This record gives sequence, C-alpha cells and structure tokens, in this order.
Amino acid sequence: MVESNHVQIFGVATSFAWEIVESLGRLNLIVSSVDNLGGADRNLPNLVNDVCLNTPIILGPASPAARNKCAELAFEIGNLKLATIVDPTAVVARSAELSHGVFVNASATIGSNSVIQCHATINRSASIGHDCKIEQFASIGPGAVLTGGVKIGFGAFVGAGAVVLPKVRISQGAIIAAGAVVVNDVAPYEVVVGNPARYKKMHEQTIELQPCPWC
Repeated sequence: MVESNHVQIFGVATSFAWEIVESLGRLNLIVSSVDNLGGADRNLPNLVNDVCLNTPIILGPASPAARNKCAELAFEIGNLKLATIVDPTAVVARSAELSHGVFVNASATIGSNSVIQCHATINRSASIGHDCKIEQFASIGPGAVLTGGVKIGFGAFVGAGAVVLPKVRISQGAIIAAGAVVVNDVAPYEVVVGNPARYKKMHEQTIELQPCPWC
C-alpha cells in the first residue's frame, strides 16, 4: 500500500510515533520523522523540521483531534502524498477496504467487508469484525474488539480492551472508556464507561472535526 521505500511520519510530538516507526521498520521502509511543531523525542529516526513533498506521509498522533489538526497542517503545506501503513503482523481480509492515511498496528485483525476510512488508526491487537465501518479519524485502542456490523463515527475513540456488540453505532466524537462493554448506540460526543457501558458525561472537546482535506 506504499508506493515508495521511504515514508515520513508527520507530527511526532507524542510517543505514539514510535509505534509507526516500529511498523515501518518491519516493512523495511526508510523512515523520516517530521517534527513540524517541536517537542519530539530526539531519538526518533531521521528527525527533520520540514516535510519533503515527494515522499508519502502518515500522520503521527494517536488521538482523533490531534490527527485531524495534523491533517490540516499537512494539507496546507502542499500537494503531499499519503501512505497507508499495515503492519506485516496484522491480518486484513481481502474484501476489506482501507483508505489513505490509515495505520493498522501490530497483530490487529480486520474482518471481511469492513471499511476503514481515511486517517483512522487501528491499534495493537485490536479486532475489527466483519462488515464494520470505521469513519474518518476514528481511533480504535489496543485490544479493543468490534463485533460484526459495528459503526464507529467520525473522530470517535474506542479505548483499550473495550468491546462493542454487533450492529451498535458509536456516533461522531464519542469516547468509549477502556474496558467498556457497549451494548447500545452511543450519541455524539458522549463518554461511556463500564459493563454494560453507561453514560458518564459529554466530551469536553466538542469542537467539530474537519473532514479529510484530501477527499
């Protein structure tokens, strides 16, 4: 899914950038780390301040809001190419569809006929069932399980080890706490916790995310 032997990680001020570094290394790709905002770990490989327009990028942040902002900044720079990164230890069904900018981390699985929209992240050992749809900028945490037919809305976040039951809809900007078991639909920007998952509060950051600028 990468038409180059060199990928730039754009926005590396958080430690999640190392997850992408590891996957790119397992794919035997050359890595550059673009510290466009400052504050990056100085040990990241090939740390630079400016992006190369001819080399594909993958967004570095893990959270939906940070990835969304990072996408805006990258798009403003110019006609950047986008990479889709799938760790070689991940299993992706042949009928699944992955859009540009998606990152699938180590040991994740994506089931048949699932659709992963642009700039979504599927973290370590997450399991995406058949016929799921994960919308733009959504983030699926380590070890989370989405059973069949689940819909994850634009910029939603599913925490580590959470389980979402069949055909449940997680709406835009919602947050599913780590370990929660979601049996009912979740409204936009709600935060839910527990087993079964229950409403806790509204997400404080209800700023409307912007659609992928490359779409």
